Amino acid sequence: MATDCPTCSFQGFVPQQILSAQEIAHLRELLRANAQPPDSLSLESTLFELKAELQRCSAELGRYDTEIARLDAASWAVVGQKSAVSTAHATVMSLYQVCNGLRAPIRRLPVEILNRIFQMSSKPYSDPVAVWSRNFAALAPLFTLSQVCARWHDICSGQLPLDVVLQQANGSDLLMDQSYRWRSAVLSGRAADPYRLSKHSMPLLESLELLSDPFQALVPHPNGQADFLTVAPKLTRLVVSGPLLDTIPTHLSQLRVLECVAVDFQAIAEVLRLISGLSAGSTLRLRMVSDRVRSPPTLHPRPSDIQTLAIKICDFTFNSIVGYLMSGLALPRLQTLVFRSLGPLLWPHAPFLALSSRSSFSEHLISLNLWPFAITSAELVQFVSSLRDGEPQLNGGREDPLLTDALLSDLTGHSSSQPLPSLRRFTCHESRLAFTDSVLLDFISSRCRSDDAPAFECSVFWLGGYQRDLDPDVEAQLQELRGDGALVWVFAAEKAEEQDQDGSS
Repeated sequence: MATDCPTCSFQGFVPQQILSAQEIAHLRELLRANAQPPDSLSLESTLFELKAELQRCSAELGRYDTEIARLDAASWAVVGQKSAVSTAHATVMSLYQVCNGLRAPIRRLPVEILNRIFQMSSKPYSDPVAVWSRNFAALAPLFTLSQVCARWHDICSGQLPLDVVLQQANGSDLLMDQSYRWRSAVLSGRAADPYRLSKHSMPLLESLELLSDPFQALVPHPNGQADFLTVAPKLTRLVVSGPLLDTIPTHLSQLRVLECVAVDFQAIAEVLRLISGLSAGSTLRLRMVSDRVRSPPTLHPRPSDIQTLAIKICDFTFNSIVGYLMSGLALPRLQTLVFRSLGPLLWPHAPFLALSSRSSFSEHLISLNLWPFAITSAELVQFVSSLRDGEPQLNGGREDPLLTDALLSDLTGHSSSQPLPSLRRFTCHESRLAFTDSVLLDFISSRCRSDDAPAFECSVFWLGGYQRDLDPDVEAQLQELRGDGALVWVFAAEKAEEQDQDGSS
């Protein structure tokens, strides 16, 4: 049964059944058997009816093709109309968003409040190295805010300070013209040009890093050093690569921190020239590398009133660079001295004692922190004796144990014969526990006073794989000293147990 279209009244096709299923099967069997049809079959009449039905089906196919063509044309017309409707919808939606956006409360905030919000949001990058790796010419924390809208761009371009990272000199004119707004700047590669900086005003600049390429060469200035500090009166922190040290002037009294990186043998003379211009109470940090200089020039000690000196050795293939640096120093007001190395170095004992003597460390040096240096217990006791309030932190080497019976015996004594009589804190990290427990007890007992003096603090932390328990009798006596308030005692195993108890409670 055919079904007419309910929307356009298109009449459906109704097939005509000329033969029954049994008759069709009989005809196929005769054809397959190659038999003569019987006279009763009326084959001529059947052929006439089938031919008439074929003509009717052909006419119906033409009628359906005509209807499909008509529907296709109508469909494309509808699709075109839908496209026009979609365009109109997008236009109306855009206008709606514009009108609705004008009602947003943030658009009614006064400039003063937006300024305050932007100041709270403009934090410097935590990892400038990650910024340099993106090959951006320049980045500032307010850049993203300035791209939101024209009003925010105008506010960001006002008087808010900038934290700038520049890698290349090309394309940096825009940020250089904004140098009067710089609060901090990290300039690396060809952008680290002190002579160029001296031509710009930087009244807000507090921190400046000039990091040159290893083989960067600057055109010498007729007047020698680049006097950029006079145009940056608030600058208190300066970081300079070794190749640029000869461009820095010596009047550095405004600085609180001077950091010199990539300092080799040849750059040490420039470091000594600069530290004489630092003011009292300032800090000098050095990151040193070694080069193959067979006969570096002889240094004459230069006095400096710095308060803190921190030295990091980044190349430990040459031991002589530390002693060479010490030979050029005289630090009459130094209170904190720190040495760090990426690998074990031999301790320059004789150069240090000479430095301690001409600097009078016994009168002002409070803290000495060094790691990892190969040093004997006798040398350790000798140089720690120069500390005024000796509180050494001993990091036992991984190759040779430092906390041994020899060291503990050297530090053990009573009354006037006691070495380092002001020693009140003793901390040993990465110890291999290569000592006799009774010798450790004698050392601690000699430091625990019976009067009302503060308790003696002793901490020992073992290196992985060297854990062991103390002798029970020694442990009991240590606990008794703790109970009397004469000792603050931390042993690695006991510390771990206390942490577990604290965590469970």
